[in-house]
Amino acid sequence: MANQVLEIPQSFPPGSFKGRIALITGGSSGIGLSTTQTLLSLGCNVVIGDLSPPPSSLSDVASKSGAKLTFQKCNVADYSSLLALFKHSKSHFRAYPSLVFANAGIAERGKLFTFDSPETDPSIEVEPDYSVIDIDLKAVVSTVRIGMWGIKQNSDEGAGPDVGKDASIVITASMAGYAGQGGLPV
Repeated sequence: MANQVLEIPQSFPPGSFKGRIALITGGSSGIGLSTTQTLLSLGCNVVIGDLSPPPSSLSDVASKSGAKLTFQKCNVADYSSLLALFKHSKSHFRAYPSLVFANAGIAERGKLFTFDSPETDPSIEVEPDYSVIDIDLKAVVSTVRIGMWGIKQNSDEGAGPDVGKDASIVITASMAGYAGQGGLPV
C-alpha cells in the first residue's frame, strides 16, 4: 500500500478541502501516509502525529497545492502526548482540526492466549504485552474524545477555517475489527 494515493470520489465539490485542517495519527506511513498525501493534494492543511517523521516528499505535495503540513512526534498510547498533538494544531493553525483521522495502529505482539502447555509454559509468569490494546483501542477512544472536544472548541470560539463546515472523525480499522481471525484474539 505504500506510496499509493487513495481514490477520492468525484462527488466532492472542487475546493471542498482547501484550507481545512486535518489531524492524522500514524500519518507517516501506510494508510495514514496515503491519506495525508491525498488531503494535501486537495489543499487541506495537515497535522501528522507519529513516532517517526513523514517522508520529505510530502513537503512537495503540500507546496503544489498551497497546503501546509506540520509534524509532531506523538505516542498515541500516552494521553498527554496525544493532547499535546491537538494543542500543536491549535498553536500552528489557530484552530483545532475538524477532520480527525484515528489511524495509528499496530499488530498484536506475542501470544496473549496461546500456550505450549498450560502446566509448563513459563510465559504465564510474565505480564503480557498489552500495547495492542493501548494503541488500537484506548488511543482510538482518546483520539475521538479529544477530537470531539476540539471540534466543539472551534465552534464555541468561532475559530478556524472550518467553522460552519461539517466535521468528521474517521477511524481506521483492519478486517480484524469486523470479524475474528485466527491468531488475533484481541
